[in-house]
Amino acid sequence: MVGASDNKQIAEALNLPPAEIWPSRYSEPVYKDE
Repeated sequence: MVGASDNKQIAEALNLPPAEIWPSRYSEPVYKDE
């Protein structure tokens, strides 16, 4: 997925779960470039 590595870094920085298990409402804007 485009931007997946960037989102992982953001998730780690914010101490959030990996993007893979985020609710779909977050996945839509996160992966809009896919």
